[in-house]
Amino acid sequence: MATINNLMQEDGSDEYYDEHFRNCIEDHLPYLRKEGNYTVVTFDNGVAYKYENDFTGLLLYLKIPKSLHWIVLRLNGFTSPIEYDGTVNFVKTPIDSVLEGLRTTWVATYG
Repeated sequence: MATINNLMQEDGSDEYYDEHFRNCIEDHLPYLRKEGNYTVVTFDNGVAYKYENDFTGLLLYLKIPKSLHWIVLRLNGFTSPIEYDGTVNFVKTPIDSVLEGLRTTWVATYG
């Protein structure tokens, strides 16, 4: 039986929620969108339809860490979770080492 503690997700590092770090991500979106800097997570068309206009719900379903939700939203070309129309059955997620490199550099420079 699942307990509430097992269901809770870690929010992740504070930097991921920082406005200035998000500006850094915006500046580096072309880099993050290059082949090799992201992975593709696929899912059934029924799942895509279920989460139409609910990209956040989709990311929770896919178990994408909360700290990455905004980054994954932007990486996939959205500015709002309601823009997801349910017609695409894949999500691009940044490769951990690529994102960690940006985060580490940002922290060393601005943090």
